[in-house]
Amino acid sequence: MLPAEWMMSLTVLGLVVALLVAASFVRRYQQYKAEQRSTVRRIASAIPLIETALKDLSSVPLSRDLRTSLRADVFNRYRTIRQVHSRYPDIDQRMREAKSRLDNEGPDSGGTVPAIEDEQKYQILIRAVDRLVEFFERGGPISGQRVEQRLLLLQQLKERRAEIMARFHVVQASRLKTQGDVTHARQHLQTLIGTLRNHGPNTDFVRELYLEAEKLLSGLTINGAVNAESEAQAEDSEPAPKAAEAG
Repeated sequence: MLPAEWMMSLTVLGLVVALLVAASFVRRYQQYKAEQRSTVRRIASAIPLIETALKDLSSVPLSRDLRTSLRADVFNRYRTIRQVHSRYPDIDQRMREAKSRLDNEGPDSGGTVPAIEDEQKYQILIRAVDRLVEFFERGGPISGQRVEQRLLLLQQLKERRAEIMARFHVVQASRLKTQGDVTHARQHLQTLIGTLRNHGPNTDFVRELYLEAEKLLSGLTINGAVNAESEAQAEDSEPAPKAAEAG
């Protein structure tokens, strides 16, 4: 039989080993939970971006393929989150709402971007498109997508961006021309032309926007030159002031 001192030492050693094993399990569990939270945050981060952008772009005719691709991605992200973290707040309700929005997406609306007169509205639309462009450029939907399909949707977004710019700058140029401010009217058209030329995309649709803007700018330039020449002739035709008579 072992001495009492040895029994006490073995008991203490057993407790120490048990504590070390328990501490190891706790650390592993904490590490697992930290990785779980990081994964959920990464997956969920794109959801408000997509939903806000689609809301802001409600007046812009986005194709059904683009809208359903984005709506499906929101649903798939919630489904993945539930697989990783089943106790995520309101996850089942969020999934039902995302599925309902996906199912309720209608057909292609067609048409064009309406005229944009308010600069604040213009900035909201541009930011929304830019967020979606960045989303697709970083990889797009979580479920994966054929490269060809992703590039096609990305091109559609860039065309809508070009159209939004055209609808704003052309409207502003027309307003300023009516007010007689040809200089600032030309600046709007020059900004539009420069952006379309440098950032495209290089498609038939964008080339038509470019040619339209060039035509408008050419008309402003010609009219501006004619007006300036008319003003100069009017000044030349005025009689010279009489010299003061000697006192």
